[in-house]
Amino acid sequence: MVWGILKLIIMKIQHNSPLISDKNINDVIETLRTGMIGSGRACRELEQHFSNYLGSGFCATTNSGTSALYIALKVGGIRADSTVVVPTYACTALLDAVYACGATAVACDTAPNNFNPSADEFITAISKCSADAVIAVHTFGRTVDIKKIVEAFPKVLVIEDCCHSLGAQFDGVRGGYGSISVYSFYATKIITGGEGGLIWSRSDKIIEQCKSYLATHWGNGGPCFNLRMSDLNACLIISQLQDIEYLLNRRRTIFQALKSAASSQTLLPLDEQEVPYRFVLLCEDTAKRNELQVLFHAKGIETSSLFGYDNLLHTKLQLPDSDYVEACSIVKRSLSLPCFPALSYAALGYLVHTTESILLTY
Repeated sequence: MVWGILKLIIMKIQHNSPLISDKNINDVIETLRTGMIGSGRACRELEQHFSNYLGSGFCATTNSGTSALYIALKVGGIRADSTVVVPTYACTALLDAVYACGATAVACDTAPNNFNPSADEFITAISKCSADAVIAVHTFGRTVDIKKIVEAFPKVLVIEDCCHSLGAQFDGVRGGYGSISVYSFYATKIITGGEGGLIWSRSDKIIEQCKSYLATHWGNGGPCFNLRMSDLNACLIISQLQDIEYLLNRRRTIFQALKSAASSQTLLPLDEQEVPYRFVLLCEDTAKRNELQVLFHAKGIETSSLFGYDNLLHTKLQLPDSDYVEACSIVKRSLSLPCFPALSYAALGYLVHTTESILLTY
């Protein structure tokens, strides 16, 4: 009877779920007890803790990754006559932020069998449209060579979207090489506050400008919105940040276990300095991907096809698929398996065994 119940639990595995520890819960309760739950001391502490973790720079907390992107663009001088290069394989929040500034977005295709454009592809896209800015996303924890882009275009605003890549390093550096970096603390991210975002820069002047957009008065010479994080979000993020090495190592352990189980399949390579935010199988085609998804579902394992074709940003911009061949290909072949720290050891064992079993007969 006990084994039957345990088996039932193991066979129900979500695609993603945050790991909230008792310590995280207690830290939030302590903040609630202070009665100070607006944007205040905990937000300022988070900014300092985050700068310390990255090893340099200054930070401004926001209520979401989208608002962080919007503020970064505004402070970077993006306006109605500006052009911003974005990867087509990316969250629509990038377009939301660009449109909120009144600017024009130009989409860039991904590299072959990759979710990111290469630095060279970004450089080509910037050259073609004489872009004023580029948002480079480190999708699923895989990093883009930002340094190469900055060296090619030192006067272009380079924003690093690190929402999937907190903890990743490039040339041993955790902080950004671009003008500004943005982070998200949504429920499914590396660490979470439920909601929340953050802007990082080496320049304290840039961060002070960012904070002027968080005011509830006309501090930046125009209308302002309340884009501030609350101390409730901040205290949970601080608590999670204290556990980040465990959370990252757990992700790496799960990723390596799944990699061994899926040795016969095509996977995206992962450098040791990168972060395994997602474990993605690259299938032969859409039909094979859908077939695999059904097989995993039958075993109680929820998978995700991640972005749909209609979510590719070039489709929102009504641009032809012929200019985005690689993104159109990979979006139809991707299948993401559960790879998150909240997986129990028993659930991981079941997931690995089932993955191996399914892929051996696939």
